[in-house]
Amino acid sequence: FQSFPLWTVSVCPIPSSVITRPMENQLPRAHPQPNFDVDMGDDENLAPEPIDARLRRPLEPLHIYADENTAPQSEPMDTSSRPVATVAPMSTGPPPPPPDVVPEAPKRKDSEIKSSYQAEIDEDEYSLSMGDPYKGKGYLRLDINKFSEFCKGEPDKQQRTSKSVWVRGLPWKILAIPRAQRQSKSLGFFLQCNGTDQEGGQWNCVAHATLQVLSKRPGVEDHKRRITHTFYPKENDWGYSSFLTCDMLANPSSGYIENDTISLAVHVQAEAPHGVSWDSRKHTGFVGLKNQGATCYMNSILQTLFFTNSLRKAVYQMTMSPDEDPESSVALAMQRVFYDLSHVDKPVGTKKLTKSFGWDSLDSFLQHDVQELCRVLLDNLETKMKGTPVEDMIPSLFKGKMCSYIKCSDVDFESARDEVFYDVQLNIRSRDPTRHNQPFNIMDSFRDYVEAETLDGENKYDAGEYGLQPALKGVRFVSFPPILQFQLMRFQFDPNLESNVKVNDRFEFSDLLNLNEFVRDNEEGIDYTYYLHAVLVHSGDFHGGHYVVYINTDVKGKMAHWCKFDDDVVSRSTFKEACVANFGGDDPEVLGRIFTNAYMLVYVRKDSVDEVLCEVTDDDIPRHLKERFENDRQEEEKRKKDKQDAHLYLDLYFITDDILESHRGFDLFDLKILESPEVHKKIEKTAPFEKLFSFVQNNIINGENAMGEDCAFRLWQFQENTVRDDRQHTMSLPRFRATECKSLNEENMSKELEKVLSTEKALFFIERPTLNPDGTYSIPTYNDHLDILLFLKYYDFDRKEIRVVGHLIVNFRASLVEIMSDIAAKVNLPADTKLRYYEEISPEKIKPIESPSLPLCSDMMLAEINDGAIIIFERLDLVTPTDNAKTHIDTMYNIIEVEMYQNDDTTQFPCCILDNSPMMTGKVDLTWTCARLSEYVGSRIGWEPSQLLMWRLSAYAEKPTHYVTDGQLKHSNFRVRELLSLVGDQVHDPRKNKKYKVFYNKLPIPINELEKRKQMRITLMDDKFNTTDASVFPEKMGNVKNILEESRRIFKFSPNGSGRLRLVLVGTSNGNRRVMTIFQEEEPLQNVLKASPASFQLRVEEIPLDQERREINEFFLPVAHFDKNPTDRMFGVPFYFKVSDGESFQSVRDRLRQRLDISEKEIEKYKFAMMAGSRVSRYLDMDSDERVRISDLHQYQRGMPDIRGTPSFDLRQLLHCFQQGVYLGLDHFNRSRGSDRGRAEKAIVIHN
Repeated sequence: FQSFPLWTVSVCPIPSSVITRPMENQLPRAHPQPNFDVDMGDDENLAPEPIDARLRRPLEPLHIYADENTAPQSEPMDTSSRPVATVAPMSTGPPPPPPDVVPEAPKRKDSEIKSSYQAEIDEDEYSLSMGDPYKGKGYLRLDINKFSEFCKGEPDKQQRTSKSVWVRGLPWKILAIPRAQRQSKSLGFFLQCNGTDQEGGQWNCVAHATLQVLSKRPGVEDHKRRITHTFYPKENDWGYSSFLTCDMLANPSSGYIENDTISLAVHVQAEAPHGVSWDSRKHTGFVGLKNQGATCYMNSILQTLFFTNSLRKAVYQMTMSPDEDPESSVALAMQRVFYDLSHVDKPVGTKKLTKSFGWDSLDSFLQHDVQELCRVLLDNLETKMKGTPVEDMIPSLFKGKMCSYIKCSDVDFESARDEVFYDVQLNIRSRDPTRHNQPFNIMDSFRDYVEAETLDGENKYDAGEYGLQPALKGVRFVSFPPILQFQLMRFQFDPNLESNVKVNDRFEFSDLLNLNEFVRDNEEGIDYTYYLHAVLVHSGDFHGGHYVVYINTDVKGKMAHWCKFDDDVVSRSTFKEACVANFGGDDPEVLGRIFTNAYMLVYVRKDSVDEVLCEVTDDDIPRHLKERFENDRQEEEKRKKDKQDAHLYLDLYFITDDILESHRGFDLFDLKILESPEVHKKIEKTAPFEKLFSFVQNNIINGENAMGEDCAFRLWQFQENTVRDDRQHTMSLPRFRATECKSLNEENMSKELEKVLSTEKALFFIERPTLNPDGTYSIPTYNDHLDILLFLKYYDFDRKEIRVVGHLIVNFRASLVEIMSDIAAKVNLPADTKLRYYEEISPEKIKPIESPSLPLCSDMMLAEINDGAIIIFERLDLVTPTDNAKTHIDTMYNIIEVEMYQNDDTTQFPCCILDNSPMMTGKVDLTWTCARLSEYVGSRIGWEPSQLLMWRLSAYAEKPTHYVTDGQLKHSNFRVRELLSLVGDQVHDPRKNKKYKVFYNKLPIPINELEKRKQMRITLMDDKFNTTDASVFPEKMGNVKNILEESRRIFKFSPNGSGRLRLVLVGTSNGNRRVMTIFQEEEPLQNVLKASPASFQLRVEEIPLDQERREINEFFLPVAHFDKNPTDRMFGVPFYFKVSDGESFQSVRDRLRQRLDISEKEIEKYKFAMMAGSRVSRYLDMDSDERVRISDLHQYQRGMPDIRGTPSFDLRQLLHCFQQGVYLGLDHFNRSRGSDRGRAEKAIVIHN
């Protein structure tokens, strides 16, 4: 209990000149910092707020007194500082047992709805006793004696606290403080909880409480107020700073005081806390599920499915296909979750499950609909169960049948179709708008669901030979499944708000549901009576929120056992909390409850309870699953323990001759071998150094004597280092070299290993005895001052491979010629074989040894005169200039594997053709020119190399940065190495087996044409107002005609259109989305570009047949769409519409309807407005006798600057004139805005 926060209730008297009577509608406030110099105001109706942050500073020394209802003795006080509330000491030990005298809660009639088929377990019953510190409810009482003195005192000296009452493992108290107003005082009344430091400030607990001043006189009711609050360290008390005035409480006629004593009481009901050591298994018998970020919806449905016992048994019987990846197996992941929920005592993780869904980490942070996941998950499981003994399990549990029918009223004709369903969607409001404010329950919703709709008038039904007939259209249920799932339609589109909203209306449902009246022709005589099994609750609004689920875990029993599953926390609950509290509706006294209500209900048919909720035992779990999950759990526990104990051990890695001789790559071994358990060992850091040798002897050498002068092995410690090339001023790649011989001596044998090795990870080469000429084995002597260790690698010309063939210990003054016979003997060559030598400094630095007759210590020989150098040798009589050790190693180094991607960022080149080409892999050479690479990529993707745009990579982010120009493609020195930025400090390391990324784009023209033409982004619009983006490449010194000629290649003309194109300037922002001007064909390209800044676009469109010519009495009228406000709610595709002088408004309206291809009914919703700029000049009555006057429309063109052929013009003046022009506005609803779901949510997909 040390980790549980301390809860307290406090009370204070408060002077107040304005509080003369209790205000029933006053909202609760958190207890603020007392401040007698501040005007508290005349309005008590203040929203809840936390205690002033100034009270969160370190408290003064705490006042400890024997009687908590007695004020402390006066103490000297610094009047310059603000008074600080005195808080009872935090609990540092387990909660004390309740005192012998615990105030009993008054026995009152409970009006809550009781279960109709099971006895309700009373809170006190499942709490076992008042002494249970984890009970869900508590009653606190505080008697304030000497109330007159209490009212006169200072808040920091007169605050009173009650005795602690433990609820949900947390201690609660009443806190009372006298609070000063301007002319009088009031009682500050709070419920308090103080957490311990051990919780790290992370705990929180939601509580509902009723605060009461108890009546002392018959006929006077208790004064009550309710609060709901999430208590946490920074807001650990909540209540009213002005509960009642002290004058009123002290007045005997009020009925609240007797013998100068008032009594305060609190009924508190707390939910299970988060962030504390809450043992769900201990308190409920069940455990919760961890939340990955926003997976509460998934956790709720998983718990519901887990308690569907027959489904759980069926999931255990699912099998994996032999070629299925365990990590992507949804069946295995579900089995694991169900198994862990039954067998572990801590919250269960779901990351393996979401990974099996094919979700990434982002998917786990997206909120989704719980019913949608239920449907998708059950569909996935049903598919995977096919072909197994349980393939019919899900349909047998969830599938019902309904009949959709249309029945004629006047003739004998009916059309009917049976349909299956897995869930039923119920309205929470009547379909009749006049009944929206009337109470609505689940039976009302069912009757509303099956109520037939009348088809009459224009909606008559076509009954074939009977013609159009009035009819009734509806559905009737044929059968209900054993498990009946209801989705309550709380998320609906509000046409007034033009957005989706959550409907929080009250919707009542019962725990016993009789649906027999809704099933006709029940020939099987099934009793469709259902028990409520689960209530999935959503808190929040349409844009997001939180899901929990209440489940009756013992439907079969005589007593209902409701539990609340809130992610990782499970707690006992009551029927009222699970159901009645989640009917929805407005409860102004309980803040936040209006947003919390049932969203999905799960019922189980009465006659199927034993089958659906059958007992599940360990015998129902296949043995191989139990063994697998237990082994996984043990391995996980071992990994955790190893991680916890890692600081106690050294990681040792041992390389043997066998490992060296099997290696064919760079260096002496592959770093991946270090992951092998045969190589990787652990030993205590504090072990003496001499233990290292016995450890090697016992664990690797296996029994040979490792001590004494004739020890059977020698240890060389590898060091990772680099070599600097002073001539090129570069550093080599890191490499491991056996540079230090480790031997036992009296000085270090008793030292701790960690101090001798000076590292937590040590890599060793175990040198074993070698064969002597006389046939014996021994380890050659080694003098640290005279000898060096050389490793030898041989280039096998016939096999085309380089391999390690052994090592030598030689005098550092000897030459390679002197030891040539020893070297040749390593591969059984004659002693006089001519050899050529190289030093492998690092993978990218292979140095030929030009003078093998020089001593090894010569400056011209080795890069470093140190142990561990690698010498490569080859037969001089076999190799050629193009086939030798150097060329072989260069090839190994330069051949890389690449992944070829299409660059999807076309910002710089919008003309690029994006066709979703898949990623392809291949091998290329770092020494290739970019032209050759372009040919290779083109051959792989089937594209002309001259029309491929290759991209250089960033040196640090593997992202395309600059495109390769035509000149660079033709330059022989610009190679793949430069393309991948593998220059300077960025060096290719072949040991990492890295796959490099190559980015390309497909161009519509050869790359050498890019510099001669101007790339332009345009929009193409067809005759149906469909628009697409495209790129064209007119000549840089061209004109509009060139743009149109380029566009003709990609434009899709209408079958009976004009076949002619024009270029239009169009606004793109929500305040200027309209056509501005039509460019003349001879307009220079530079003027067009200058006249189209960022908030405009160039649109190519086919000239309508009626606009090919324009007479003197005709006008091209711009038309634009807007939704109520043209300032920032313009939308759609604007266009030009030709009108004639004297044409009637009705004619204009009819032709516009045809042009827009909308119905007469739809256009009746449109308003027509004459617009000037972004404002409405006037709305037009299109049914009037008014006619078009061209003279009025032509006025707006006066003063418009002429840009034709003018290389310089005032762009600001031009755009101003464009935007102030006259146009016709169509004011109507923007459907695309109304259909927006309103939240960043994508459909749930289980990919595997």
